[in-house]
Amino acid sequence: MHGLSIFDSVSAFWVIAQSNAQAQISAGQTGGTADQRMAYIQAIAFIFSIFILPFLISHFVCKMVRMPTHSTRLGIVLATLIAAFLFAWKNDFKLRLGPDMKGGTNLVYDIVPN
Repeated sequence: MHGLSIFDSVSAFWVIAQSNAQAQISAGQTGGTADQRMAYIQAIAFIFSIFILPFLISHFVCKMVRMPTHSTRLGIVLATLIAAFLFAWKNDFKLRLGPDMKGGTNLVYDIVPN
C-alpha cells in the first residue's frame, strides 16, 4: 500500500494538537478552564470530521458497492459537503449577504480636484 495510512493522518493531527498546547503553555496559558478544553475538543472533532471521517466513510461505502476506485472522489465530495455544513452550523446557518444579493447598490464617487 502506497502513501499515507489513516494512522499517519491521525498522528499528524496529534502533533498539531500538541504543538498548539505547547504554544499555549509558553504563552502562559497553563491549565485552562472547562470552556477552553471544550473549545479544544470541538476543534479536534471539527478537523477529524472534515479531513478523516469522509474518507473513511467513502472507503467503506465504495467497498460495499464494489467500486473501490471511486472512494477518493466520493471522499472529496463528502469532505466538501461536511465542511460546508459545519461552517454553516458554526455561523448558526445565517448568511451575511452583500449589497448585490440584498438588492441594493454600492456607489463609489470619485472626486476630481480642479
